[in-house]
Amino acid sequence: MHPLYVALICLLLLLAFTAFVEAQGRPRRRFPVRFAVILPSEYNNPEFKTLPFSLEKVLPALNLSLERIRKYLPQAEFVLNAEDSRCVYYIGPLKYVYMYMDGKVDVFMGPVYMYSLAQAARYSAHFKVPSLSVTGYQERFLLQRKVEFYTLTTVTGNYGKLTYFFDAIFTRFRFKNMGIIFQEATKTNLKCAGEVNVDQCLQIMFPLFRHFRNKNFTKMTQYSRILKNSSMSDYEMVLKKRERDSRIIVLCASPDSVRDIMIKAHDLNFDNGEYVFFNIDLFSR
Repeated sequence: MHPLYVALICLLLLLAFTAFVEAQGRPRRRFPVRFAVILPSEYNNPEFKTLPFSLEKVLPALNLSLERIRKYLPQAEFVLNAEDSRCVYYIGPLKYVYMYMDGKVDVFMGPVYMYSLAQAARYSAHFKVPSLSVTGYQERFLLQRKVEFYTLTTVTGNYGKLTYFFDAIFTRFRFKNMGIIFQEATKTNLKCAGEVNVDQCLQIMFPLFRHFRNKNFTKMTQYSRILKNSSMSDYEMVLKKRERDSRIIVLCASPDSVRDIMIKAHDLNFDNGEYVFFNIDLFSR
């Protein structure tokens, strides 16, 4: 686990605990602060080892964080209560309810996958219990932050923020059109494919496409889909389509696909100074 990631978790835990203590008044004796961690378990489902987040990956980092925090807050007794969401979109939120009714939670951590997180965050708002997640990239979590998800804290950026970035660039340099090329999600036989393999490029490009289609200064915004197994001839066809209507091209695809697209763009003389390419890299690690 990256040290920066561990440090960030430490900070979040410290802030959550501080807020809890201030709300309850400073205690004179040790009392428990209970964290509910709801993620898929690799032990029960070995196929989940390919997932970026699981109980087996996250719990060691959380335990390390709590060890550090105990040095500064000896009056607190931190308790981790972990539950397996089984990577099923309705199991995680149900575990939220069960753990709350059993009095096992002061702070929710997880789920991290979109459909589970959306439901669980609504429950945590209803229960008035803070909720932390390392995901929540989708635009809805930003737009409904003060309505549906006001107890949810996400520690990463939101896809909707990218719209503001490109809006500022287009305004500053007076760009007038945009072409979007994005890669569709790869289908898989993984048990929780519908939960995990959300089409990330579609999620990030749709707010961008919608925003610039509605802007008065943008003449035209077009998009093209590509597949992970697309050939160089497919890339050539897509680039020639965008050549007719765009000078600013935004890419969202795997690193290998972006490399092939740029090689083909060079072959088609797109590096003649008349075109600008932006690459949104979601997949490199």
